[in-house]
Amino acid sequence: MQEVLPELKLELAGGRFVWSESIPAKVRLTNSTVKPILIMDFDLANNPLTVNAVSGNGARLRGTLRSPLNRDGETTLPFRSGAKKRLGTGEFLEKEIDLINLLRELPEGTYKVRASYWLGGINYARSNIVMVEIVQAQPEFASTLQDYSRNLMLPIRTCWVNQDGKDRFLYLMESSNNNPISTISNMRIATLGNTEMPSPSLQSVLGQGSSHVLLQGGGYLRVIEVIGVKATECFRESFEEKLLLPAMTTEDGELRFLSCSPRDEISVTLNLLPHAGGLLRQTLFSLDGTIERHAVGFDDDCNPHLFFSSGRNVRRAKISIEKGRGEAEVSMVASFEKQVLDLHAYNDWSGNDGVQGMAIGCTLQEDGEIGSFLIDSENGKHISHTYIPLEGRRLEIMQVALDYNHVPYFLFRDENNSILFRCADSGFILIEEEGAEIGYPTLLVASKYSRRYGIYIRYISGGRFLNRLLKEVIPDV
Repeated sequence: MQEVLPELKLELAGGRFVWSESIPAKVRLTNSTVKPILIMDFDLANNPLTVNAVSGNGARLRGTLRSPLNRDGETTLPFRSGAKKRLGTGEFLEKEIDLINLLRELPEGTYKVRASYWLGGINYARSNIVMVEIVQAQPEFASTLQDYSRNLMLPIRTCWVNQDGKDRFLYLMESSNNNPISTISNMRIATLGNTEMPSPSLQSVLGQGSSHVLLQGGGYLRVIEVIGVKATECFRESFEEKLLLPAMTTEDGELRFLSCSPRDEISVTLNLLPHAGGLLRQTLFSLDGTIERHAVGFDDDCNPHLFFSSGRNVRRAKISIEKGRGEAEVSMVASFEKQVLDLHAYNDWSGNDGVQGMAIGCTLQEDGEIGSFLIDSENGKHISHTYIPLEGRRLEIMQVALDYNHVPYFLFRDENNSILFRCADSGFILIEEEGAEIGYPTLLVASKYSRRYGIYIRYISGGRFLNRLLKEVIPDV
């Protein structure tokens, strides 16, 4: 008589997905035998679950629960043995998974997907086969934020818009902080209007329950609250001010962001959107002039620090929030002879007293060179400076990123619309061949504790997100 094995069932939330979109699935192992059984839980130590996908042309992909760790370069587990579960007759054990997280992005095509559960020895429970269709994406916009200098454990968050016929759909993608090439999830969360542009909020701590996406366009501000895999519109009002991004979602679900007057004056407003509450607005300060460049960093208490340039001066507004009210202390940080081209807030600087504080990276051009200066915002002292010769090129600065050793890396656009990368100890690197279309390039920094520590770039080309390691970095030990 053939041995009766537990039954494994695979269910998908839909069958058609765009390239790189999350494919939510659920596996259920049911004890269909007449006796209680002891099985392995769906955890990393046991790793009993395998998912296989076969394309129409015969290409095979395989993933397990440990696949994301393997992509991050993790070869050992922080625990020795997995948990066991006792299932009576008819009882079941479920696990929700994302096929993108296990298998990585599936190329366009049709796939047969099947899961298997290792029962021990040579015995496996195999699921039903489900069909998945992957169609080409048409990304038209992307906004990527990373908060590595405050909390290096947080995933990298990208909001992007896919054009599907006449419709515009908003996706929220999370990537590994240890390996920016590895996608954790990529959920479709909303339908957008024709002029709405999204920006994700930063998260306060790893694993917090909620986050937000801000959508501005057509004279309105709309806010989407994301809790797990559920996205809900929680705010919509007319809004003419300029957003000073990024925004922050605190651990208890409050959204915090700054905005300024669209007129020729510096008038900065603090905006708080408590969980299940209305928008609270407070004008913090007003000054003559205009905000030309800005950067916002958040401290460990989720208080925003606004750095802004006006003319050749760089100021800081140190904002403290308590009981729904904010106070701003505005001070001069630095003054230069040339116009400031880029500002970058960096909040992992420890001064002589060993207390962590906020530093500001200022980038400007002088005498055929790009100069990058890291300045202690508390006392205005220069922490470090780096000069990059332009070699006669006419370049526009797109981004400056710092690694954990405070070394800057530069992303430029030249007069031919080509994207170039440069750091202090190497020459210019052309990201793509001249004439290639590159959309929304962003430098990313992998965690210094990762086996993949380095400087990466993410951009859109040919209807796909492309990721590339530009420079490996040796951590300062």
